[in-house]
Amino acid sequence: MAIYLGTATPTYFLGTATVSAMYLGSTQVYSANPITITAQPTNQTSSGGAATFSVSATASPGYTISYQWQYYSPYNTGSSNISGATSATLSLTGLASGLDNGNQYSCILSTTGYSVVSSSATLTVPNRITITVQPSSQTITGTTASFTCTATISGGGTPSYTWYRQNLGIGSFLAVSGGTSSTLSLSGLSQSSNNGDKYFCQVSYSNEAVVTSSTATLTVGTGSVNKLAIARNNGSTASFSGTGVSGAPYTRSAGYYYDDAEGVSHYTFTLNASGTVYMSCNCADETDSGQTFSFRKNGTAFATSGNGGQSSFSANTTGSSGDVFKITANSASGSWSQQLIDIVSIYAT
Repeated sequence: MAIYLGTATPTYFLGTATVSAMYLGSTQVYSANPITITAQPTNQTSSGGAATFSVSATASPGYTISYQWQYYSPYNTGSSNISGATSATLSLTGLASGLDNGNQYSCILSTTGYSVVSSSATLTVPNRITITVQPSSQTITGTTASFTCTATISGGGTPSYTWYRQNLGIGSFLAVSGGTSSTLSLSGLSQSSNNGDKYFCQVSYSNEAVVTSSTATLTVGTGSVNKLAIARNNGSTASFSGTGVSGAPYTRSAGYYYDDAEGVSHYTFTLNASGTVYMSCNCADETDSGQTFSFRKNGTAFATSGNGGQSSFSANTTGSSGDVFKITANSASGSWSQQLIDIVSIYAT
């Protein structure tokens, strides 16, 4: 407290104590702040949306301490007094990570003619949202794909989902129209329009801070659902080479034939996905100039080569998972000789 006898006297601050001065004649006399803080507020982490801060202080005889808690929010500008927070203990409830995480709290302690401000303590509010299943990158050869993000809310609640896409991996991420569920289902995809697309999901709940998933990449292949190249080896046996999607169920029969049964299948392929099927081969009958060869889907020919001892031809059609494709030789004379199928390829996009 400052007593002015003569000229006005400034108030001095030493640490957290306020020191006032007075003059008695020509002598300057200092009066120390009667409030002494004995325990400063400490950082707190909320539990169940609640937290408590406290400050302890003593006052010189004859002085009574008043308290006013205030907070500083990183989401706002400046400090604000907390209504009704006028005791040594500040009890907070209903805390949410999106509103209160990072807030700083301090207390103004005052008495007649004096005041002192405590140090600030920081509040940590854990997010109630936890992502339990992150989206994973996908590689497709068709036109559809799906991504999944799953989250839980501590203490119960239903999360909300918003999916974002970066088209072709270029530019900004934009919200996917209708992408508001845990699983994002996509259709009408193509390599030219979607190869390299990147996706992530943002999960929200009430006033919790939004949680962002990891980013997943979509790869749209040029189209190898089943692809196999089969080549004759030294004119007597067949060797198989090529690649296919992992787990593709190839069924195939060997390649150098002496047979007199019309319509025998030389090569058989079973698709494991839907798409356009392309078939081509260099087919030959070493002695039968009237020999033809056919491509068949589920037993029905959809393309047949012209007559000739050597025939190279190709064709395409649509196929679905489980369809069986065959290459057959069709004897014109009724008697068989040597048939060769030099190179056969089949694949679907």
